[in-house]
Amino acid sequence: MAWSQDQSWLPVTDQELKFSAPAGDAGTIAVQLYFANYIDVNDHSEFYYRRVKILSEAGREYGDVTIPLPGKLKVQDLQARTIHPDGSIVLYRDAPFEKTILKGRGLKYRAQSFTFPDVTVGSIVEYKYKLRNDYYRPEWIVEHNLFTVKESFRIKYSGLELYPVISPGVAKELTRSKGLVTLEMENVPAFQAEAQMPPEENYKKNITFVPAIAGYSSADFFWTMYLRAVNAGLQAFIGNHHEIKTLADGMVGKMSNSEQKLQYLYSRAQEVRNLSYERHRTGAEQKQENLKENKNVVDVLKHGYGTQYDINLFFVALARAAGFKADLVLVSNRAERFFRKEIPSPGELDSSLVYVNLDKKELYLDPGTRFCPYGIIRWMRASTEAAFPAFGGGRFFKTRDVQQNEAVINRIGHATLAEDGSLHAEVLVIFLGGEALERRLAALETDEAGRNKSLEEEVKSWLPRDSTVNIVESQGWEEGNQPLRAKVEFDVPGYASLAGKRILLPTSLFPWRQKEVFSHSDRKYPVYFPYAFSEIDKISFKVPQGYSVETGQEKDETRLPYASYRKTVAIEGDEVKTERYLLFNAIFVEPNGYSTLRDFFAKVKAGDDAQEILRAQAAAAAAKD
Repeated sequence: MAWSQDQSWLPVTDQELKFSAPAGDAGTIAVQLYFANYIDVNDHSEFYYRRVKILSEAGREYGDVTIPLPGKLKVQDLQARTIHPDGSIVLYRDAPFEKTILKGRGLKYRAQSFTFPDVTVGSIVEYKYKLRNDYYRPEWIVEHNLFTVKESFRIKYSGLELYPVISPGVAKELTRSKGLVTLEMENVPAFQAEAQMPPEENYKKNITFVPAIAGYSSADFFWTMYLRAVNAGLQAFIGNHHEIKTLADGMVGKMSNSEQKLQYLYSRAQEVRNLSYERHRTGAEQKQENLKENKNVVDVLKHGYGTQYDINLFFVALARAAGFKADLVLVSNRAERFFRKEIPSPGELDSSLVYVNLDKKELYLDPGTRFCPYGIIRWMRASTEAAFPAFGGGRFFKTRDVQQNEAVINRIGHATLAEDGSLHAEVLVIFLGGEALERRLAALETDEAGRNKSLEEEVKSWLPRDSTVNIVESQGWEEGNQPLRAKVEFDVPGYASLAGKRILLPTSLFPWRQKEVFSHSDRKYPVYFPYAFSEIDKISFKVPQGYSVETGQEKDETRLPYASYRKTVAIEGDEVKTERYLLFNAIFVEPNGYSTLRDFFAKVKAGDDAQEILRAQAAAAAAKD
């Protein structure tokens, strides 16, 4: 009952209604009066409670709430209300809506969003909800983006004892009783985030709970024993079955080219129905669909379905049967959190890849990720920690980097400029490699209209805000080894500037738009790019009738050891033809390299901002006069 009472609305005090700002920080736009996070390990659920005071017009942005939903998490029992300075209360009665958030470079995540009713300066907004998932790592984030007056944490469990791994800077002692750990904190300073930094959860103060397994004297010992146990299970699952040998021989037995053999086996593994990329099913639904657990690779073959792990192990078995040295490796996921070896938890290595030795060349492949092309690693499993399970305990290593040519956006098109400066364009957008893979996976649970809507929103993010975009058609959503293509038409009012009898034409239709990243002279955290990438644009602009190009051919170019930018402009008759290449081959740029990176993108911006001057021809000008 006490646990339930902790999840009720808290009374609002006169002190909270009159709260102005933390001492010495009059510029604060909002403050978090209260934050609670209660974890029930047995119930696989987390309860959240937030109470925020709006202190300025800018702080009203906290009246719009977005709750990220990694994996298959779902929000339950959401309640929200607005409390005015006079104590009157307005309840939120609508239903939140789920949406896909675009974070740039094709990185998307699910979220539920809602807006508080009737929010004004001085209002208190508060909401509470529960998250539920089959598996998660119990963790308290004790530092937030707002100054927090009071925080309350609980974790309830039974069975194995939990012990906390506490990040530096958390000095408050935990209160422990049987099956319950609590923590209360007050006046916690705000976390100062920076634009395009690595996921903030890697830097915010936190407490992670892991099982206190008897006999595991250290994290290193845990990983040795864990990888040994995993290896035994993997080898039993793979086995040495004549059904797999017969299948592999029938497919590639007469082929002589080793890589062609491997690609053929890879394609066969991807024919298996991939349950990891279908919606979550309850136990009753699994029973109704007669989905049985795969106990070995022969079951995968017979059933025709499997998880990401099952499919990768099926591929290992096929590759071994064809004479390749192949093994499964466990991989961490850096999408939201980086690997921490000091956390002895299987969840730190939550995915897999397949290692294959191909004619003394080491390959890492992933047929278990739906649509993943041969030779490509999904970005969150690249440049991160991984481990080889083995009888002796295995070994850790870092997966290879994604190269710039493995994630490409290619835009080819023609634009027509009107005399009033408006522009109409028809562009073919081609996504290659990882860029295509991310969009395919993000669109799995939607239809054609939803896919095109998502593309439309992305193209709009490349253009000025008042642009209108239409996706004429898109192709290649179900073909992992082919490009993803979209034909796009859009109109941009006021694209070019008018200056008397001249028109100033910007010659980069898709300029680099993340300028806020470099708004400061120095940085505390690295600049983070989820993956290396290439942007290749070839656009021609047709100038208005009666105008000619005043300037001549131009070229901008700049380089870093890990990046290059080149833009050329050529005049052919009444067309301005541009080519733009932005090739970037880095993920982390540490603070000591920030000034160099900032200078590079300043030159990119200068090249992207370059304009051609169009002058009205004399006859046209006279007729106009």
